[in-house]
Amino acid sequence: MRVTYFGVPFIVQEATAQLASTNMGQTQHDKCLITIMADLPQERKEAVFIHESVHELLDGEEGVNGDEAFIRRFGNALFTFLTENDLLRDGWYSHIVHGVPYQSTPHCVACTDPRVQR
Repeated sequence: MRVTYFGVPFIVQEATAQLASTNMGQTQHDKCLITIMADLPQERKEAVFIHESVHELLDGEEGVNGDEAFIRRFGNALFTFLTENDLLRDGWYSHIVHGVPYQSTPHCVACTDPRVQR
């Protein structure tokens, strides 16, 4: 399936073969390809996808993209923020990677919370 970063479509796939070194995911910018290890637990796959996305989002930012420690910290913080605040739609990873259609309607606090004025 595809995801777009600044207008450039990337293919996102899972792989059963070992990636370089001990990587759980890999971004190949020149091929517009993100690969994630298929045998990881679901939550880890999601975190790895966010990590690889941070690489693409910060690509070309001077002094940032090559700093793997920063990318790891920022990616982990972003994933934690998104999951703790229920900001990721159920099934989002399967939709992006496998093309599985969403089964439920998106969560809408404004639609269900009587305290939110319409």
